[in-house]
Amino acid sequence: MTDKHKHALAGLAIAFVATVILGFLINPPYDFLIGWGIAGLIGAGKELIYDKLLGKGTPSTLDFWVTLLGGFVGSWIGILLVDVIL
Repeated sequence: MTDKHKHALAGLAIAFVATVILGFLINPPYDFLIGWGIAGLIGAGKELIYDKLLGKGTPSTLDFWVTLLGGFVGSWIGILLVDVIL
C-alpha cells in the first residue's frame, strides 16, 4: 500500500465515522460538510504540525489533497448509510 493509498483511506475512515455519528445527531447536509471538514482538518494538521513543524515526516500538499478526496468519498458513503438507516 502506497503512502497516497494510506492518506486516502485515512481520510475516508475519518470522514465516514464523523459523518455517521453526526448523521444521527444533526440534520443533513451539515453532517456531510462537517465530516468532510474534520477529515480535511486532520489531514492539514498532520501535514503542517506532525510533518513540517515537528519534522517527523515529509510535508506534502498532494498528501493533504488525497486525504481530502478520501474524506469526500467517506462522507458520501456515510450519508448513504445514514439515509438508508434513517
